[in-house]
Amino acid sequence: LGDLVRANKVSRFSMTTRAISFMERRVFNRASSLLSTDTPMFAPRRQRLIVFHHNGPSCETEGQCPYGMHYLFRFASTTPFGLIGIGDVLDFKKSCSITLGDPWYRPFLISNHFANSRIGLPNEDIAVALNRREVIEARVAACTEMIGRRPNFLAVDFWSRGDLPEVTQRHNQAVAAEKFSRR
Repeated sequence: LGDLVRANKVSRFSMTTRAISFMERRVFNRASSLLSTDTPMFAPRRQRLIVFHHNGPSCETEGQCPYGMHYLFRFASTTPFGLIGIGDVLDFKKSCSITLGDPWYRPFLISNHFANSRIGLPNEDIAVALNRREVIEARVAACTEMIGRRPNFLAVDFWSRGDLPEVTQRHNQAVAAEKFSRR
């Protein structure tokens, strides 16, 4: 039953994006291009919506997933899930290790920047402490140095608590400026 419920959610999302033609035209559907180092990832330029999912089918078989839907862990490496408390996240040797996928062969790197309470549940007080600018910047810098590349995604709990929107905006501006300066 769980697989059926997940499949229905994926199908509903697909139907919604197809109903909105503006979105459907922007869905990136060439999975092989995501893994290629020879071709630009986002060609043509207007296709900027990459849709990932997890906890569902792998999308390896034709028709297994709706148009434009990609299985996240085929393309992404991640740092650990299930960290407990602030100390686990601030232990960079532990929290910056790669627990899924080789970051040199997958184009996306997800840094899981959250910790649960001692009973294993999300905790807003922990999120507020971890989502401070100094903490985010220190951990991203440490993980980048340790892994050898910068994360594409920072997964957090309670995104609106702390400095995350501001840090994200500054980070994205720096990445864009760096790419623009190489042209």
